[in-house]
Amino acid sequence: MEERETVKLDIYGQTLQLRSAAPAELLRLARVIDKRMREYAEQYERISVTQLAILAALSVAREAAETERERVELIRRVSVLEQRIALLDQFESSQSRH
Repeated sequence: MEERETVKLDIYGQTLQLRSAAPAELLRLARVIDKRMREYAEQYERISVTQLAILAALSVAREAAETERERVELIRRVSVLEQRIALLDQFESSQSRH
């Protein structure tokens, strides 16, 4: 069983305590959300904390989706390159036999 530790998060003036098996990662993510909320608060003068949180969450989710698309594309490219290498290996093997 993973050992979980209590982590105190401060996001946009709100404190939240959570238990996590990856406390450093959770703290890093909280800093990202806090930063985004503060950036949006500077852009939009009259916006609620809830709206700031939603904007920050959407921003991070958009980046995660883009990263996932890039990861899938890289996997596809690697697969194509592996197929090409296999074909070259077959070609070289057939040439060395002649």
